[in-house]
Amino acid sequence: GSYMVVPICTMGFLGKRLNQVARISGSITVPDVLRDRFNSRNFGLLAVLLIVFFMSFNLIAQFKAGSLILKTLLADVDAFHGISRGLFGSMTAVGGSLEGLPGGPEYLLCLLTFGIAVIIYTAYGGFHAVVWTDVMQGIVMIIGVLIMLPLAISLVASQAPANTSGLQHATESMAKMTPPRKGTA
Repeated sequence: GSYMVVPICTMGFLGKRLNQVARISGSITVPDVLRDRFNSRNFGLLAVLLIVFFMSFNLIAQFKAGSLILKTLLADVDAFHGISRGLFGSMTAVGGSLEGLPGGPEYLLCLLTFGIAVIIYTAYGGFHAVVWTDVMQGIVMIIGVLIMLPLAISLVASQAPANTSGLQHATESMAKMTPPRKGTA
């Protein structure tokens, strides 16, 4: 939920002021703004290091998810399996191992494809395109929650026994659930 709320609130509260300061100083990025605003090169470098450190966790998760989604979408395509085994199947034969990757050569091909697509999109569209992508994703997620929340609550309420409320029934049902163990269906 925070990925929907934080960017919109941040852009709403800080965006206009940050834009004004950036235009005055001629800055392009947030670290540039901080460096110029506080007249400290070290503060700008610290901002860059912090952004790179924290964004790396976010990007790793996004690239992994993108690769897994592509792998799932292409699971029934025989050409996809042939290409991935042809390109990366020799890694296991040479002595390398793809055992640590979830899905082997298919995952690696999807990861490479997704990474190249993101790099091309970001390089071509620049920071402006990335910001608009984030804004649109936030709007789509908010609309999705606004549509799905009432539907989910009405479904739970319709399945609740007569003596309990829908949310109480949902909470009690979820408390009884246990996640499946790896290797079992």
